[in-house]
This record gives sequence, C-alpha cells and structure tokens, in this order.
Amino acid sequence: MSNAPSAAVALHGRDELATDPLADLAPTARALLPELTELEAAWPDLAHADRIVHGDLRADNMVRDHHLGVTFVDWAHATTGPACTDAASLAPQLVPAGHAPAEIAARLRDHPAVGNSPDTTTAFLAALTGH
Repeated sequence: MSNAPSAAVALHGRDELATDPLADLAPTARALLPELTELEAAWPDLAHADRIVHGDLRADNMVRDHHLGVTFVDWAHATTGPACTDAASLAPQLVPAGHAPAEIAARLRDHPAVGNSPDTTTAFLAALTGH
C-alpha cells in the first residue's frame, strides 16, 4: 500500500468545463456548473485522511460468496484517504445498473463512513463525476 496521498486528490474536470463550457451542455448542467465547480475545488483539502481505502471499487473488483458475503479484490490502488471514498465511488456506477439516484443518495446517507463526513462525500462525488 502506498503511503503517498491517493491519486483521487487530483480528480477534477469541472474547472476546465467551467472555463470552456461545451456548446451542447445541458441547461441544467450549465446552471449547476458554478456550484459543482466550487464543490470540486473543496475536494483536495478534504482528500487527506488516515483510512485505508481500496481506491478502485467497482463490480469487477468484488467477489460475492453466498455464505461469506462480499470480498474486495485487486487492491493495486490501495492508499489512505477518507473512509467515505470507497462507498461513494460506487454511486455513479449504480445508476447504469438500474438504481434510482434517490435510492443511492439515501443509502449513502445511511452508510456510516458517509454519514460521518457528508461534506467530504459531496466534494468527492463532485470531483469524481467531474473527472
């Protein structure tokens, strides 16, 4: 495991989009861009923590055993960071899997790692989805 800060600290993209918005950017996205850019800008200051995080959670890095539960595999990107990042990083992947955004938000709010740091989680999601 790396002792260096997570590469997630460098997540960004909304700042570039705000500087040069796409002509076909949806009106809702355009209206929310200043707020999302501000949230994304807060992320680097919040990204440092002492929890071990997987750093690359997605469906193909999880193995489910009906008796033992879920095991996380492929820890090549393990590092330290806020506990909320692993749980929150799954959120954007759940929408295409058929889960409603409101359902995902409710589950994240109820997750102990996220509930203890909602501002960090929000900033991380703004940076992750902007990336």
